Amino acid sequence: MGMSPSYVYLLKLVVEHPGTGPSHLAEVLSLAPSTVTRFADALERKGFIERQSQGKMVELFPTEAGIAQMPAIQEGTQRMMDVFANSIGTDQAFDLAQTLSDTATTIEEGTV
Repeated sequence: MGMSPSYVYLLKLVVEHPGTGPSHLAEVLSLAPSTVTRFADALERKGFIERQSQGKMVELFPTEAGIAQMPAIQEGTQRMMDVFANSIGTDQAFDLAQTLSDTATTIEEGTV
């Protein structure tokens, strides 16, 4: 896709949670807010997201072009899963994916 995994994950989160603020995304991704802002700048330049201001708050929304990237993101995720499965075994790859997903959900819910 021509983007690092961090950019892809940020885009995926914005598509899945439209209106999310950069500070929440920074927390979920365990990145500095300035890093999320820089990533958002790049995704906005590519036309994948747009910012909307609500007073002092900034919310990020996917564009049509950003939403259109989701099939490629899902395909890339599947390819990555296949590589892991070939490398460490299918069961271990599934367990790893489940652990990462559970961790991300826990962070998103703020229960960490």
